[in-house]
Amino acid sequence: MLKRFSILFAFTMTLGGCASIDAVKQNFTKSEISSAINERSDYISTAIADWISEEADSSHTKNIDFSQMKTSSNDDILKPIIMVKLQNNGLNIATNNDASNLKAQYVVSEIDDKILIRIRANTHEATRLFTKGDGNSIIPASPLTIRANP
Repeated sequence: MLKRFSILFAFTMTLGGCASIDAVKQNFTKSEISSAINERSDYISTAIADWISEEADSSHTKNIDFSQMKTSSNDDILKPIIMVKLQNNGLNIATNNDASNLKAQYVVSEIDDKILIRIRANTHEATRLFTKGDGNSIIPASPLTIRANP
């Protein structure tokens, strides 16, 4: 009887371990790209590039040290578009760690049916919530919030 229980217990633990490994694997799988962010990538990237460009103008710099605040699958679509828009605005994407570069970071998140954009440039952070508009546009749903020394 004890031998059967031991075998049954070992079998149960083995199956439980397999299920746990699958759960862990799912947690590390890259999340799907949000269709709302993907469809509105042009408007989102323009909003980010324009604000960073304004910060660069006020800082009297043309070199941007550009990255994301946290990595997400949305960056695969947004980062190259934002970089092109920054360059079209006359800015250079820095390849060195010069102290005179404007340090700019961003994160874009989908919250329910809204899109939240956070942009950090040196000592300022701008946050704004947008709703999804017609024609894959975005419409401000909150005031632009700017914090110093985030």
